[in-house]
Amino acid sequence: MAAMIFADAWSIVDQVDLVRHAMAAMPGPDSPATAAFLELATQARLMRTAMDHISQRIPAIANRSGASEALFGSLMFVRCDEDQFTTIEPGDDLECELVILARGTVPGFEVAPPAVDEQAIDSAISNLWLGVAGSSVPLDLACAQFSQILKALSKNVRASIDAEVAEAVTKSGASEEELRAPAPVIVAAGAPFKVVFG
Repeated sequence: MAAMIFADAWSIVDQVDLVRHAMAAMPGPDSPATAAFLELATQARLMRTAMDHISQRIPAIANRSGASEALFGSLMFVRCDEDQFTTIEPGDDLECELVILARGTVPGFEVAPPAVDEQAIDSAISNLWLGVAGSSVPLDLACAQFSQILKALSKNVRASIDAEVAEAVTKSGASEEELRAPAPVIVAAGAPFKVVFG
């Protein structure tokens, strides 16, 4: 179960990094949400770089005294007893525990928790962080920001396409409908092809 959780967590980090690359290649929205996402994405890039160069980190981790980071990262979240939620009132305190799952540790090593903002773990619900090599990403926040960022990117790409089509109409004299029509698929006569039914 823990392996699947870590795989999903790293998948989110990879997607954050991928969207960061896409935003660098496309005209993107200039907003506070974009700035916040890019800050988060910088941490994701640092984490990916650390994993890409994991062989270089192993000696330093092995020779460290005291608390050591987990080689493949630490997943941290807050877990609360579900029974509390049936009787909670606004302003009530919840009793919860901080859970840290570490992967890639040596037996007997004390594991250092991920570096997170202390204010960020005040909330008792849905604080899921993955940390490695001194960087960490709040996974729940990353997922929440994806939809805003992708909608904004889609809007900007659509505006860019519309501008290019308008310019092409002016330059070529073709109609907008002709330029937006799907290109026909041409198969050369006698060319081998394979049809796969699934």
